[in-house]
Amino acid sequence: GSSSASTSSSTSSSPSSPFPPSFPGGGNGGGRSNTSTEQIPALVHFLRAVVRASTAAGSHISSVGHLGAFVQRTYQFKDVQVRDVWVPVNPQPGCDPQERKLAAEFRPAFVGFLNSCSPLLLSHGGYTATELSSLEDAARIEIMGGKVPMYVRFICVTGIKI
Repeated sequence: GSSSASTSSSTSSSPSSPFPPSFPGGGNGGGRSNTSTEQIPALVHFLRAVVRASTAAGSHISSVGHLGAFVQRTYQFKDVQVRDVWVPVNPQPGCDPQERKLAAEFRPAFVGFLNSCSPLLLSHGGYTATELSSLEDAARIEIMGGKVPMYVRFICVTGIKI
């Protein structure tokens, strides 16, 4: 018989688009304009810095988007399916109560992720401890204050083991 296999990988949504496609303007910065007078949220700066530092450290952080193709090319699974699951950190205004509850449950884990990035950003991000502390504080305030709508994208790859 065959067994079902499931692989899940997560990544923060693209630093230039911390919103699911259904969010107004999803895919282009969440509907935000790109005017020079607009202030980019600290959280966006933080996530961009994580991507840059990961790359500088030799990680292939952007390769997660290729996970589905990799699983298919192993030829060990059939009926491989890839789907995005967007988990709210701070849901968009007017969301349903269930989405708001999920965000409240997930938010502490996401803050834990931010805290875990400190060694990477200090070693490969070009930040001093004081600069990083300021950036982390500002990002944490945005997250915990619920002022910046944001979702985390989980890429779920499933298939049936051949």
